[in-house]
Amino acid sequence: MPYDVYVGVVGGISFIEITKSPIANLDISDAKGRKFALGFQTGFEYPLENNLKFFTQYQYLKAEHKTNIHSKTANAQTMRDNYSNISFGLRWNF
Repeated sequence: MPYDVYVGVVGGISFIEITKSPIANLDISDAKGRKFALGFQTGFEYPLENNLKFFTQYQYLKAEHKTNIHSKTANAQTMRDNYSNISFGLRWNF
C-alpha cells in the first residue's frame, strides 16, 4: 500500500471555558472546567517526498464537562461530553 493506516488510543486533559449562558439571563456557577479525556483516533499518512507526508485523521474524545445553570426558582445541568474532530495537513520530519 502506498499509505500507512493507524489506529490508537488517546488521553489527556480537556479544558473548557463557557463565556455565555446557553439560556439567556441565567447564571452559570462553574464556567471553567478541567477533566480527563479519553478516546481513540484513526487515520492515514501518504508520503509525498522523503521527509514530507500528507495525513488525515479522525479523533473522538470523551470528557464529561458539567455546567450548573441557576435561575431564581430552578436549577439545571448541561453536559458537554462527546468531542469529535477531523484534521488533515502535512507532516515534515526533520
